[in-house]
Amino acid sequence: MAAALEHLLTTTLTSLPSDLQEVIGLVGKVHLHPEGVPLSVHIVPRVTTDPENLLANGRLLHRGTSEAELAALGVQAHEPETAYVLMRGETAPLSANPRMTFLHELGHYLDHVFYSLSSPYASASYTYPLVVVLAANNSRLITDRKDELSVFISDAQNDDAKKSKYKAQIETDHHNKELFACAYAQWVATRSQDAKTLEELNRLRQNKQWMDRRYWDDDDFEPIGKQFDELKSAMGL
Repeated sequence: MAAALEHLLTTTLTSLPSDLQEVIGLVGKVHLHPEGVPLSVHIVPRVTTDPENLLANGRLLHRGTSEAELAALGVQAHEPETAYVLMRGETAPLSANPRMTFLHELGHYLDHVFYSLSSPYASASYTYPLVVVLAANNSRLITDRKDELSVFISDAQNDDAKKSKYKAQIETDHHNKELFACAYAQWVATRSQDAKTLEELNRLRQNKQWMDRRYWDDDDFEPIGKQFDELKSAMGL
């Protein structure tokens, strides 16, 4: 069975910022969600306890997250078998691109809903979402980022600390679950044709620094988007 995202929320929709309310509506126009995993959305001062990443704007906490970690991040009331999306916003405004940030985390949520017993995220195993990841790995964006990293690391004039930092960043960005979440966010943006969400997507694509580019040009993305279209059909969503 499948349902609109808003019917899986345990959070009161009107308690969320307008950008997030509108994104939930957009998702419902693009696809349905498998039922069975409730979703709770929280606006919190921080979304991670990692001192190296305290400026992160969004995060998904899957069903295996401990109550201690939830409490440490400001989620005091814990519902069993519930996934949580945290959006940073109590001590600072939502991110400059709140719609794409939220869609990215909803991508992690969908990936988690499809999960296998071997991982909290289905994209890490040989299940449906892997076809999206394979398409993403074959894209010009990912190939170019890998090539740029190789050139940067091979240049003896570049700082070793930066080499290690950029290598770690690319490895994280190119992890299956991150590629799936980025691709999902861009898929909803392009298929919904929502002007505000597309404006955010275009703003993110204007980043000229190779290590920070995470979203695809339209022509480069279309093979990935078609895999999402097929996934939606195959899963009855």
